[in-house]
Amino acid sequence: DTDNCLSLNDGLSSAVICAPGNIFSYQTQIEGVEDFHLLPDVQSVDAGLDSILVALNSQYDLDRRERIIGLSTDIGCFEQNVQLPSIPYFKFSPSSQTACAGDSLSFKVLVGNNNQYSIQWKHNGIILQESLDTAILLQNIGSNSQGIYQVTIFGEGDTIKGAPFSLNIQPEPIFFGKIFLPDTAFCPVDSIIIYTGSSDNNNVRGEFSIEINDDTILQLDQDTIILQFLPGKYDVTLKVDYTSECGRFFSIEKEVVHFTVAPDSIPPLTISGPDTSFCEGTLVSFLPGNQEIIDSSQLLWFINGELIQENRLLLETNRLKDGDQIFYKWICIDCICVPQSQNFFSDTITVQVEDCISQVDEKNEKSQVYKVYPNPGSGTIKINTSFEVSNIKLFNLSGNKVFEKGILDQKGVISVSIRDIQEGLYLLFIQSDKDVFQEWIYISN
Repeated sequence: DTDNCLSLNDGLSSAVICAPGNIFSYQTQIEGVEDFHLLPDVQSVDAGLDSILVALNSQYDLDRRERIIGLSTDIGCFEQNVQLPSIPYFKFSPSSQTACAGDSLSFKVLVGNNNQYSIQWKHNGIILQESLDTAILLQNIGSNSQGIYQVTIFGEGDTIKGAPFSLNIQPEPIFFGKIFLPDTAFCPVDSIIIYTGSSDNNNVRGEFSIEINDDTILQLDQDTIILQFLPGKYDVTLKVDYTSECGRFFSIEKEVVHFTVAPDSIPPLTISGPDTSFCEGTLVSFLPGNQEIIDSSQLLWFINGELIQENRLLLETNRLKDGDQIFYKWICIDCICVPQSQNFFSDTITVQVEDCISQVDEKNEKSQVYKVYPNPGSGTIKINTSFEVSNIKLFNLSGNKVFEKGILDQKGVISVSIRDIQEGLYLLFIQSDKDVFQEWIYISN
């Protein structure tokens, strides 16, 4: 009897409730699916409505439930309000995904019900996040991000668990690369072997290269390559560049080796020292000219064949005489590739030392025989002599000769240009056929 029926609708679901006599029936439409129900043996309208409420609550425990809020019944001359509980539900749940290491992704849910709720995210049973947010962001994921996830909704007295879903990480390929060095002494005739191998993932092809001392790159287009090196120190890096199945570019250093290739010959051993003559008693220094290959722990310095100093690169002395001969002996411990003796001798240099003090004739009164002016001087100084001058020299405080001028037996006023000489104190020597005179002058260029 449709006169005893009532239609209920909250915009999401609808129900039609009828009461023919003492037998109640109701028809529902939930998510577009219609259903018809009979409630026999109901003795009153109130009891019938209570039974309908119980039945609807039972249906609404399903995951597909929608909500009916504030249902109003009006049968005959009385009114009955039916309020179903506000239970949250999943309108959209996350699904399982596969991602690449290093990626970032998010999982989202859509919750039905406008009342308050909180959402909890778990990974392998461990809580990751608990808030009102309906999404969780996972950044720079790796193998530790792989596993089972589950989201739970906490409503007003109700807890709704979503179906578990998984996150699988696409494994990155493993490339097999190795640099093999000789087991014995490393000479230029020896070789290193570089094996690039292959990937454990046939779908990914790596591009191998080697970097030598940070500035040389060789592309390797074969699985094995053999290289030889000249004498020297080397840092060699084996690298592989590839694009993963996820479209990400990677550059990996597979191996770094450091090694030294011993020389198979020794270049001439030279000495660096004063390039001009110097005064007797001056402290002078000498160094090997091949410092990059010489080990100071096996270096012996000789003066006139006599051992003077051991195991130091720098030789310093102020005891040299004119004509002394200097050389060194190098005992090369690492020269295992040289097919001859390991004892190497440097070139010999002969020093030129001037007896600056004894050359001064202190018996002459300088005021009577010469005058130097201006002192201090700049640009040009003048020397006025009463004797014929054959040579003029300037020495710095280190005993090194910085200026020399030969003069053809000139006397009187002689002009000397000092424009190119650095400012400082110098010892001036004025030489005649018979005598040498000295004078300290200050140059103020």
